[in-house]
Formats: sequence, structure tokens, C-alpha cells
Amino acid sequence: MKKFAVMIFIIFTLGIFCVNAQHVLEEKELNSICEFMNYRMELTKLQPEQALAKINRDFSREIQMSEQGKLILSSLIEIEKYVYGIKINPNNQQLKNRIVELSSRLEIKANAMEPSTVAPWLYCVTAAMDATSMQCLSVAKSLKRGLNVKKWYLAAIKKNPDMTYSLMNMGQWYFHAPAISGGSKEKALDLCRKSLEKAKNPGERFYASCVLSQIYFALGNRQKSAEFLQNAEQLAPGSLNVLLLKTLNGAGVSQFEYDADREKYQYLLKK
Repeated sequence: MKKFAVMIFIIFTLGIFCVNAQHVLEEKELNSICEFMNYRMELTKLQPEQALAKINRDFSREIQMSEQGKLILSSLIEIEKYVYGIKINPNNQQLKNRIVELSSRLEIKANAMEPSTVAPWLYCVTAAMDATSMQCLSVAKSLKRGLNVKKWYLAAIKKNPDMTYSLMNMGQWYFHAPAISGGSKEKALDLCRKSLEKAKNPGERFYASCVLSQIYFALGNRQKSAEFLQNAEQLAPGSLNVLLLKTLNGAGVSQFEYDADREKYQYLLKK
């Protein structure tokens, strides 16, 4: 795979259309974010140490975008750094503190901006950063931030109803939330199916397929789950994410159960 920096140069030069440029960001900036979804998918083929090293290598230079575009892409990069960093060392408190601080800063920024000037992707990454930081907070603070996650994803969807990343993650919110708080398995499935339908690149299709596979697995539909997991594997042969899901599902465990208590199921990964 060519380095992401080279891909960004090509996209900026040719201006290949990838995402509906209906709000604020220039088309070339949206294309760069679009390409990052494919980049994320390719990272799943690497061991955590390799993935983190690649991210640091590929993004060692300052991102050349507008202020908002830079904020969006840098936030996506920071989330990936956290994901792989915490896999390497689950007890890395410095990393946890950093993601919480970045999440708070992004919320302040998003709240301070005039809504008409905000790109859907900024609302989206604010929600994603909040969701990532929740596992580093106390239960009370985590619950409060969880409501913010819903608010930001809905704001992104209001601006762009066909945005796969927001639809998929809002679907996960509905899946996990209790009914008394607005949770709904039916809404979760509808949004996640729509996220796959509206996906504009292989990376978006990959993640939407993975999420759908685990929702169907958790709901007891193993056949549907296997079909979507196979779709994901075809999009990213050799993905360690897919291998993890196969291992968990083979033992009767969903990704959602694993994420809720990784230590409990760690023995499955040592076989």
C-alpha cells in the first residue's frame, strides 16, 4: 500500500470526487477524509505496534488543510493512535488522559462554532472522540458523555443524512442504550443497514459490515452475522479485526461483550 501522504497528494492534485461536499469543507479535504477510512481498514492488517509506528511515520508532517479540515483529520488520527496504543498497553494512563483532554477541547470548539459553519464531519469526530474517551472516565462522567455522543452524531446526520460513519455509530448507540434512555435494537439495525447502503468507499463498507455482523450475532442471527463478516473479510483479506471477531464469535462471544470486559475473554485470544 502506498503511503497515505502520497495518496493525499494525488487526491489533492486530481480532485477525485468521493464524498458529497455539501457543507463547508472543500472537495479535496473531504476526499482526504474519505481516503483515511480506507487507510484505517488497511491498518487492521497490522499488529498494534506496526500500526502505531506506521501512523506516526505517515503523519509526521503538519497536515495541509483548512483549520476545520485539519481539526477533523487530526482527531481521526488521534483516535487511531489511541486504539492501537491501548492495545499495546491497556494501562497507559498518559494515553487515557490525553484522549480525555482532546475530547474536552474538541467539544469546546464544536460548541463555540456557529452551526452554519460546521462541517458534518466535525460533529462526527466530536462524537467519536467522546465515545473513545468514555472508557477512561468514571461511570457518572461516562454516562453524561454518552448523551453528548448521541447529540453530536444526530447533529452530523441532520446536516448529512447519508453519512456512513455517523449512521453506523448512531446505530451502535441505539443498540447499547437501554430502552428507557431511547435505545432501540430496531433503530440500530435500520441505521447500520443504511450506513452500509450509503458507504462510499471500501473502508466504510468494511466497518459497516463488521458492525452489522456483531449486531446480528448479538441478536442470535448467526447466519446473517457470518455473511457480513465474510463481506468484511473480502474487503480486507488478512484483517486482524476480522480474525478477532471470528475467534470471539466461534466461542459464542460478540465484540460488544468483549469490549465490555476484555480481561474476562482474554483467554480466548491465547489459544
